Amino acid sequence: MPKISVIVPVYNMEKYLNRCVDSILLQSFSDFEVILVDDGSKDTSGDICDSYALSDSRIRVIHKENGGVSAARNAALNIASGEYITFCDSDDYVETDWLKQLYDNVVNDNFVDVVSMNFNVVGEENDILTKPSEYLQFKKYFDSEHDVIKYLISDILCGRAGWSVCIRIFKKSILNKYNIRFCESCNNYAEDMIFVLEYTLKAKGVQVLNYRGYNYFQRSNSMMHKSENVIRLNDLNECSNHFGNFVFKYIKNKRYANKYLPVFHWFMMNIEYKGMIENQTILNLPLEIDKISNISWYKKMTGKIFFHYRFFTKIYGRKKAMEIFMVSSFCIHKNKKIFGIESKIYYDIFK
Repeated sequence: MPKISVIVPVYNMEKYLNRCVDSILLQSFSDFEVILVDDGSKDTSGDICDSYALSDSRIRVIHKENGGVSAARNAALNIASGEYITFCDSDDYVETDWLKQLYDNVVNDNFVDVVSMNFNVVGEENDILTKPSEYLQFKKYFDSEHDVIKYLISDILCGRAGWSVCIRIFKKSILNKYNIRFCESCNNYAEDMIFVLEYTLKAKGVQVLNYRGYNYFQRSNSMMHKSENVIRLNDLNECSNHFGNFVFKYIKNKRYANKYLPVFHWFMMNIEYKGMIENQTILNLPLEIDKISNISWYKKMTGKIFFHYRFFTKIYGRKKAMEIFMVSSFCIHKNKKIFGIESKIYYDIFK
């Protein structure tokens, strides 16, 4: 049984797949398996996967009909034999100590259930396009559910610890015990974030490394960088429902879960709105705003606005919390095309 299973979803990546797999096979840590999931590729990606499986016994291949990255990762999770799990996207590549850094730090502390690291964003010439800010390398042990949730909001939802599963290592025992899988109904929207949030809720502790062992390849035609004209309300709602079902099933303090989920959805809405403003893609926003009452957490959000303020005050302090809500209330504006989806929520709260 290998120590680590590396899961690589593959769809039409013949141009970059060799670089990805070769970088994994060159790891200084050698006790691993690689599961390549050919997600119905229409190019030669499937053949490339099979050729690697023939040449290296550590490589296993799944061929399946196209179903998206979440379904591909889940298919691999169901057969993974490693004690630990990590992921690599098929157009990205890793440094030689990527697995060693993750494994050494998770295995040497019984109270650390997940380790994450920093990363580079690279271009077509393997040049570093942007270096993320220096991470504050730290360990954090969780004493309570409240302690975990504070960390989730302040570090993961705010992006300081990153959302990607590819910069993390997970214990398979925890994934299986709580049936943590990627949301296949979310249309590959924020699937990494939901997975990381659910897993971290059940972790005893985390460790964050500043080591940049992962290279995130930014293509000009990448799905992540295509402009969209509509906020994906249905997908966002699916994320909330998927995460909500997990929280209500596994979190002990149900009363606290009721208060936390609206905060989570509020964050997700603001993240989506921020992306739309940056891309200047707000053409159909008024129509989308009218659909907001269909979001399952809407009434809870509007009914608990004062809890939100107290909650943010505890995390960020009074000044920062006031700043957040001043910006939010500024979104009550006649021109909803500009101020986005949260304007409807705050309009209903303050009108």
